[in-house]
Amino acid sequence: MTAPFLMRPPGKVLGKTAQREWQHLYELLAEVLGAAVELLPESSQLEQTQLSSLAIAFNGQIFSRQADLDLQRWCERCEWRWIQTQPQTQISGREWRWDEHRQLFWVGLNAGDHQTPGQFYAAFADMPPPELVPLTLVHPLLQHLDECFCPLPAGQVLYYPAALSLDARALLAEYVPPADRIEVSYQDALNGACHAVAVGDTLVMHSASSELRHRLNEFGFRVFSSDLTEFEGAASSLCLPLCGVAQPNFSEALEPRTTPQYLF
Repeated sequence: MTAPFLMRPPGKVLGKTAQREWQHLYELLAEVLGAAVELLPESSQLEQTQLSSLAIAFNGQIFSRQADLDLQRWCERCEWRWIQTQPQTQISGREWRWDEHRQLFWVGLNAGDHQTPGQFYAAFADMPPPELVPLTLVHPLLQHLDECFCPLPAGQVLYYPAALSLDARALLAEYVPPADRIEVSYQDALNGACHAVAVGDTLVMHSASSELRHRLNEFGFRVFSSDLTEFEGAASSLCLPLCGVAQPNFSEALEPRTTPQYLF
C-alpha cells in the first residue's frame, strides 16, 4: 500500500500562478497517479503551505516544533498522535527523509551542528524510535537534505555527492551499494530533482534532465514533471507524506526494539 499524502491548498495569497502549479501537482498525484491525498483547509500564510517543512509523520504520529491547529485537528479525526517537540529538536521534513526500503530515517545535519542523539531520539516520546542515520551537509547552496538526497521506494538513492561530507558519503556507502546510488548533476540538484515525490514506480519532480530521466527509466521508474517555480521547486514540501512501518494501519504500535540505533 502506498502511504497517503496530506496537502494544504495555498489560498489566494500566493497568486494565480502558484495556485495553478499547486493544482497541477494535486491533480497529478490524486487523479493521474491515483495516490491517496487528503486536503487540509486553505492557508492564509505562505509558510503554512510548506507542510513537510513544519513536520514529519511516522507510524501514526506527527512531530512538529510549531503549533498547527488544522494539522492537530486532522490528527484527532484520524486517530493520529500529535507531538509538539522541544524547540531545540530539529524536526523538519527538509532534513528528515524516510527510507521505506531500509525502514530508517536519513537526517541532514549542518557542519558544526551540536544536536545530540538524545535530542533527536527524545522526539519519539515513549515509542521505540526508528534508526536514524546522520548525513553532514557541506555545500553552500544546497543546505537542506531534501535538496541533495532522496531515498526511493525500491532501495535506490538519488543524491548529489558534493553536497555531502566525506564522512557522510562513507556512511552512505555502508548502507547503499554502488548499483543503487544514483548521482544527480549539480544542475539537476538545483532544479529540484531530489525533491522527488514517489508514487509506486513513478517519480514526480519539478524538473529533470534527459540524462537523469534515462537513468531513472533504466531502474524502472517513470518520471513526471510538475512545474513548481513559484515554490522554488520544492515539491516535497507542499505535501506531507504519511509514512510508517505498520502499514496499512498507521496507528498500530511498533514492536519494542532491544537496542536502539545511535549512529551520531
